[in-house]
Amino acid sequence: ARDRRPPRPALAHQACKAMDSPYAWLGALCGVVGAAVLGYPILRKGPSFWFQRRFLSHRLGGLSFLLCWTYCWYLWVTDVERLLQTNLVMVCCLLGYYQCASAIWEFRFLRKRADMGFFSDKGVLSRQFVLENFFFQHLLVFAHFLHVHRDWIFARPLVYWPAKVFAFLCFAVVRPFFPHTSTRKADKSGEENGYRSEELRGFYRIGSMMFRFFYLWIKHVVGLGMQAAVWNGFTNAEDVRTWMIPLHLLNIATLNVGVFLHTLRFKRMAHPVITFSAYLAMAYASFLFLPSVIDVLIYRAPHWSLYGLVGIPLNLLENRVPLHLLWLGGFLVSS
Repeated sequence: ARDRRPPRPALAHQACKAMDSPYAWLGALCGVVGAAVLGYPILRKGPSFWFQRRFLSHRLGGLSFLLCWTYCWYLWVTDVERLLQTNLVMVCCLLGYYQCASAIWEFRFLRKRADMGFFSDKGVLSRQFVLENFFFQHLLVFAHFLHVHRDWIFARPLVYWPAKVFAFLCFAVVRPFFPHTSTRKADKSGEENGYRSEELRGFYRIGSMMFRFFYLWIKHVVGLGMQAAVWNGFTNAEDVRTWMIPLHLLNIATLNVGVFLHTLRFKRMAHPVITFSAYLAMAYASFLFLPSVIDVLIYRAPHWSLYGLVGIPLNLLENRVPLHLLWLGGFLVSS
């Protein structure tokens, strides 16, 4: 018998196909979170929150970033090919880059101090913290470009060599040009100078310890280890579509939405426990991708898993020479 049912709309078909991904529920959840972060200030302060004349370019940049980030999640769940064709993830990275640059320019009044201001309920972000974030924005832009346009990089020698230096030696060559903040110094300074309330000191101590563990994971395993595997061709286009894009969107959010959550705390629009807990939840959501990371670094490229994992204990040493030698070795043996 002839099937008289109307054809399923293309969007619904693509969404049904996307929901087969083990991470699709995370994409839908992050889309809801993005919409909530966009709407919450409007509910509290009205639409003028985004359009006040003071720091207008930074506000509009933040609004554009949140809209783009939320729409990227929507497209990833419904039409990942369109997301790749439109390069919206790169646009999102560049908007985060602009946000950081506009903060450096417009917030010149921020003080230089040991306490970065992020791991406290009373502190204000330090200028060092904002400048340091500018370095990590470079990493996000480069990582996505490498994931999507690796073949383009390898086909152009003038691009290949600078890109290879950045892929393996960015923390040795580029990182020294940016300030370095420390959660241990923040713990000490925040408590000595009263940037942390007495009742929240334990909460922030645990939170900063969790952040240190996350930082080692994201820097050496998801960052340098996976970047080396991508550079040497151990990932494919299907990896990019199914899990590398959502993981990258999470990393973008940890760096940029995390700072916006701090702004909500600073303006007393949200409780510090809620904002900092939300930040840690975004950061630790990256561990949901551990099965996919293991598939690449353990089963496909076990030597590059050692490259990432060995970097963790070396990172804890005062002497940086062994760590730099590890990175140099990765640079020399790579294609």
